[in-house]
Amino acid sequence: MEPRAVTYRLWSERQQMARTPNFKFDRMERDRAKALKTAEKAKAKLEKAEAAKAQDAPAEPKGD
Repeated sequence: MEPRAVTYRLWSERQQMARTPNFKFDRMERDRAKALKTAEKAKAKLEKAEAAKAQDAPAEPKGD
């Protein structure tokens, strides 16, 4: 195969039609990703607060 044929073949394989915009779907995907990120941050913050609270709490007294 000569170099031009290879180059054209690779170029033509990469060419695709432009996709039709689907604004509603795109918005839903962005919102879903944002909600997931927010939930992960809230979970990490809660775990950090619980760890700090457990570390600051005095040990239970032994006895009774």
